[in-house]
Amino acid sequence: MHKIEIRGFKNGQWTEAKAPEWFDQATDTDEAWTEAFRGQNVTLVDEFDYGDSVQIYRAENRTYCIVFRDAFEALLVVFIEAASDYIQFRAQVIAPNAQLMIAGKQLEEWERTRRLRQAS
Repeated sequence: MHKIEIRGFKNGQWTEAKAPEWFDQATDTDEAWTEAFRGQNVTLVDEFDYGDSVQIYRAENRTYCIVFRDAFEALLVVFIEAASDYIQFRAQVIAPNAQLMIAGKQLEEWERTRRLRQAS
């Protein structure tokens, strides 16, 4: 498996972090992460998927695990322990990324429609 950057987020700041044991166990399989996480009692909470994607999971201990992927692989995983930090991270990091992904997808659709109109 390729090296995935592991980070934390606390009090509005990026921090160094170590992946919890459940993450290491779940990702040390050939299973898709969502299925492997389910086996560790980690639930998919939300997902933004527009080619690049952001997946948000929550563990039994209420730790959030946010996975940033490009079209091919996971690039960054962020672990957040406090709900207040998660809400701040969602507003400061996830929302702008989701908006960027949506805008990119809309631009692709606009370009495709424009090419179809030109071809007719």
